Amino acid sequence: MTAPIPLDVWKSVVAGMSNERSDSDPIAIDRREKSNWRADIPLDHRRAIGELATAREKAVHKWSRERAATIIGDRHGVEMASSHAAAMHKAGRFAQLLGRNAEVVDLCCGIGGDAMALAQAGLRVTAVDRDPVRAWMAECNARCATLACDVLDARVPEGPFHLDPARRDDTGKRSFDLDALQPPPEVIRQICSERSSFGGAIKLAPGIDHDDALSLAPRPNELEFISERGTLTQCVLWTGQFALHEHTATLLDARGTHMLTGEADIGPPPVAPIARYIFEIDPSIERAGLLHRICAEMRCPMLHAKLGLLTADEPRVHPMCEVFEVLAEMAWNLKRCRAELARWNAGIVEVKTRGKVVDTDVVQKQLRGDGDNTLAAFILRFDRALRCIIARRVKPAC
Repeated sequence: MTAPIPLDVWKSVVAGMSNERSDSDPIAIDRREKSNWRADIPLDHRRAIGELATAREKAVHKWSRERAATIIGDRHGVEMASSHAAAMHKAGRFAQLLGRNAEVVDLCCGIGGDAMALAQAGLRVTAVDRDPVRAWMAECNARCATLACDVLDARVPEGPFHLDPARRDDTGKRSFDLDALQPPPEVIRQICSERSSFGGAIKLAPGIDHDDALSLAPRPNELEFISERGTLTQCVLWTGQFALHEHTATLLDARGTHMLTGEADIGPPPVAPIARYIFEIDPSIERAGLLHRICAEMRCPMLHAKLGLLTADEPRVHPMCEVFEVLAEMAWNLKRCRAELARWNAGIVEVKTRGKVVDTDVVQKQLRGDGDNTLAAFILRFDRALRCIIARRVKPAC
């Protein structure tokens, strides 16, 4: 296992980069410079420079390019950090309920992804991490008070909290086991108990079992599943005063923030045969257990209880649903589907599936035609039968 890069090395590297010429791009590192680093710079410094460069390249996907170019962090730190959109969404609830200038503790802060948003929302943040390097990185990024200590240390201020337990082992491999969380579940429960009068938020993996998540904090609590542009990124367990609903599905995209709230499903949703239109729901809705709620809002049933599709004879608009007009539906057969797509003058074909019943990259190439129309092929398992739905996306009316 590679030894951690010491804090003094990180500080030296960052200080050196701050003295670089102003017209250089801190994200894009010149090959000639890398060659010079190999020849002239100590190994730990080269490792830190490489980690920082990689981290900033990855950070572009979570923050703006301008902000990514100033991030101080390592690769794993950036990968584990909340994106700007998700962090600001959570920080908004803290600011709304506490008011500006209220104190919040960001526990297991990492490089400070959430601390940055909390500070930007006008809150006074103390970021805490037992790793002195990560605590220093959070201080640089969020420009807030930091403590390099255990989350149960007596120096940690009281008050509302945000907690982001580590979900990776020492090699950086992700873990979705509740018992693999660091700090462990018993410590998380202690934090929630000791701070029950303040409340807070715990960031968890979006694939976590509902009961496992709810076991971490006493009621009242709320499970929120966050999707960013259609990809699930995190589950948030809200506790105490911050628990506003029972279950929440949230979609963050270029149009803004879209939320669906309600009680969790108590049984299978209504199901009906395929109609003229299908509606692909955002994955946060299904993970939050709100299928009945979306069926009620859309006033239509699902095509199947486990496929994330609603169906109706008329087009309907919902900010958390994508609308498709059904052109054909058949048993999955590559040759037959290619022929049907050619009849609709298909060019690019977007392949959608569940449970990896097909390799979407391979099938997308196999189905691509010479036509002008961009179509979609839903290849799904209906119980034991594998079927294909050919459809075209319907843009909502402005």
